[in-house]
Amino acid sequence: YYKFNRLGRNGYRALRDNQTSNAKHLRDALKELKSEDGRPYFTMLDAGDTKGLPVVAAMLNPDLMLPFDDIDLQHQMQKYHWYVSG
Repeated sequence: YYKFNRLGRNGYRALRDNQTSNAKHLRDALKELKSEDGRPYFTMLDAGDTKGLPVVAAMLNPDLMLPFDDIDLQHQMQKYHWYVSG
């Protein structure tokens, strides 16, 4: 509510559109990551671009039986100041 009042309708819409665009870009990039045999590294858990929230939710594909898990990935991402829940 504070940001809506501070930015106004057009400013808040621009902010929301930017967040949605960034989420789409990240989601699309995660979907493109494939293992050597063509299986996706990530299973997407969010509703995609159709439900209105700029959220990306994914988990490592359990079918790949990778030698690391979501928590290991979270710790590696924290080294570069990406804060995600694992």
